[in-house]
Amino acid sequence: MCSTSVPMTGEIVASNPKKTRLIHDPSSIYYLHPSEGPGNSLTKYLLKSDNFDVWEKAIRNALGGRGKSVFLSSGGVPKPTDEQELSAWCANHQIICGWIFNSVDESIQPSIVSHSIAYELWDDLKKRYSCSNGPRVYPLKSELNSLRQKGQSGVSYYNQFITLWNQLYGSSDLTGGCRCEVAGVMRARIDRDKTVDFLLGLDDEQFGNIRSQIIGTEPVPDLDHVYFLVTQEERHRHIVRTRDDRTDSVAFAARPDKRPLVPNRSCSHCGHTNHSVDTCFEHIGFPAQYACGGGRGRGSGSTSRGGSASSGRGSTRRGSAPHTPAGSGQPVQGSSGGPSAAVHASVSDPSGNLSDQMSRLMSMLEASASHAYTGNSSSNWLIDSDASHHMTGSILHLCNVEDVSPHSVCLLDGSRVQATKQ
Repeated sequence: MCSTSVPMTGEIVASNPKKTRLIHDPSSIYYLHPSEGPGNSLTKYLLKSDNFDVWEKAIRNALGGRGKSVFLSSGGVPKPTDEQELSAWCANHQIICGWIFNSVDESIQPSIVSHSIAYELWDDLKKRYSCSNGPRVYPLKSELNSLRQKGQSGVSYYNQFITLWNQLYGSSDLTGGCRCEVAGVMRARIDRDKTVDFLLGLDDEQFGNIRSQIIGTEPVPDLDHVYFLVTQEERHRHIVRTRDDRTDSVAFAARPDKRPLVPNRSCSHCGHTNHSVDTCFEHIGFPAQYACGGGRGRGSGSTSRGGSASSGRGSTRRGSAPHTPAGSGQPVQGSSGGPSAAVHASVSDPSGNLSDQMSRLMSMLEASASHAYTGNSSSNWLIDSDASHHMTGSILHLCNVEDVSPHSVCLLDGSRVQATKQ
């Protein structure tokens, strides 16, 4: 029940408080916060000629958060007839037009500054820049169909694909907002086509197997799940590739000759310079890498001047073709002074370039293999590398010959002879 006060004079006085404006009423759809002036911007992502689809979503989200997205449609908030409500309605439209004006590129602003109704401005921008425009749809669809990963990361390829897809289909709902079963089937079909288009652009070499597995799955997973599988496979391949690169990095290094050079000094043993008798290979023995075919390694005996040569293991060579130890610098007795002598001369200096010496050595050996043993070039030798003893019909080919007890030897023609010397 409403009560009124009656003065003593008998006159009725009605209270008439001042009514609050709708733009200041928080419960009204026309409410505008004092901080929301026309100079504000809805988004930092400005509208240009080719990004309307993304910009449209940003603007709708910003207006929806303020409860003003209904003003973008002519039927959202009809134009009122009440004078006070009409004033609030016009104020809201003008504020929204100012926000949109500040959210477009400077090149577009002059063409929209005359608009004062929000939905009229919105329709104008959609007609000009929306993807529904035929000339805009064709290049976008062509770019989407030809999009390939081409060595990009999965993240970069996904971002490009989803941007093009949203520009083409993101602003329209093919089901018209219907929630029936048929609409659900249509949405599933659209999602499947979206996933298949994404898979077609993946690299065949990297994701050919996983793509076949996904396409063979029924029903086809949605794009979010496919993107997770692709990035997981990409991380796995990166780990395996990093591990293989680390294990395959093998360095081959040659051991250098660590003997110190002694300049302006000659060896009292061999007469060569740059080393002393304490480090002379001819005196202390050659290392393994210098034993070129002579079997003479580190610690083997050396041929002293005017003395005799001894084997590295303390045994003497008997009944075999004479062989000069590598690097001894002494030709075989009875040598003709041909290539064999040049060979020994070329390897006698260990301070020289080893690769050049080896090259010269091999060329000389190929020129005359027989000189490397006895220097006798009057006949050819046939050597069996797997045999421990060799036979010759001429005693001239041997040195240090001594008598032995007769041994029966079978020849190739089946006959037998007695070997009496070695």
